[in-house]
Amino acid sequence: MKQHILFVDDEPNLLDGLRRMLRPMRQDWEMHFAESGPDALQIIDRQPCDVVVSDMRMPGMDGSQLLHKVRQYSPETIRFILSGHSDQGMILRSVGPTHQFLAKPCGAAELKGTLARACRLRHLLPDHQLLRLVTSIERLPSVPYLYDQVTGAIREPLADLETIAELIACDIGMTAKILQIVHSAFFGLQRQLSSPIQAVEFLGFETLQAIVIKAQVFMAAEDRAPYDKALQALWAHSLAIAACAREIMAAEGGDTAGLDATFSAGLLHDVGTLVLISHLPALYDRSRELIGVQSLSVCSAERDVIGVTHAEIGAYLMGLWGLSDVIIDALAYHHQPLACPTQTWSPLAAVHVAETLVHELLPDLMVESVPVLDRDYLETLGLWDRLPAWREHCQHALQQHLSAPVSRQLFQIQHEVAVHA
Repeated sequence: MKQHILFVDDEPNLLDGLRRMLRPMRQDWEMHFAESGPDALQIIDRQPCDVVVSDMRMPGMDGSQLLHKVRQYSPETIRFILSGHSDQGMILRSVGPTHQFLAKPCGAAELKGTLARACRLRHLLPDHQLLRLVTSIERLPSVPYLYDQVTGAIREPLADLETIAELIACDIGMTAKILQIVHSAFFGLQRQLSSPIQAVEFLGFETLQAIVIKAQVFMAAEDRAPYDKALQALWAHSLAIAACAREIMAAEGGDTAGLDATFSAGLLHDVGTLVLISHLPALYDRSRELIGVQSLSVCSAERDVIGVTHAEIGAYLMGLWGLSDVIIDALAYHHQPLACPTQTWSPLAAVHVAETLVHELLPDLMVESVPVLDRDYLETLGLWDRLPAWREHCQHALQQHLSAPVSRQLFQIQHEVAVHA
């Protein structure tokens, strides 16, 4: 089935250029072209579109206003801004409804690759209602303690940017959003950043302050008593996985970029579970009941109840937000690494191993089912014999991790929630 892609720009010559440039894609895409926001909405009303690519500055209804309406009327549509303008006000207006930002001029290969990747991601969520919900998500809940620390610090005129960056790097929701924003082509970044700390430092204090305070891209998790235990366990678990996965990658000689990608992959590997708890609590509850009643694995229970797993949900959302392919692979395949099309040493392998070792070394850290280490996968990589060395590295990493103030605070909060549950 062809994907329907709508291009919106008030310059007819630019639309004609897109028609010519993308003509080879006609076998895969049904392309539509509109010269204004109202015309685009009429097209969507007649034919729902998989992707909308809009200019920002247009008379009457600008790109931000259009994408807000598209999100409202067609939540399942993937939304891109393609623009040559980059003032801060425009970025703040568009950061909510926009999945990714592309800059004019955009080469044919880059545009085709970005749109093709977005279309491929849709196959991860075959259920239309689930696709609508996840595509419509603009931000994810953060640890209230960390959210308060970040928003409080960023209002201080003499705030320490390094401290703020380190706090953001401890949280799933804030890390995901800051990596999405920093990869906006409006910022002119010439390389992919996988480190939330580097992303914050790249943005700088004034831009970060505007994004956090004016655009309100972060939000604290609501007080939802039935899920406090699960959320605290998820946050503590994810931070421990991130620390250990990075240590495993370092033990294999990973460079700085590899270490950064591995840490972020570890922190975000269960972001799909965060989506389930915050947006689909009833389905989350039913899947967890199956784990206890039928002794199913997390993925088996989720597939029985939802049709897909948290791994696919997380990979889809982070792919929409423009995170790198190595991170998306780690999210999608961390429970079944042999299913990954690329069988090489990568953040996926480090995260997969770290999940098993963290459960072994921190048995009191609540998990929903015991993770299973895929020996065949590690033997395929020729690395099964490295497991004892990785275990020692993880023991060291966890000792350092648990001595850090934020980690201690998260584990203490989790313990208190568990005791009073």
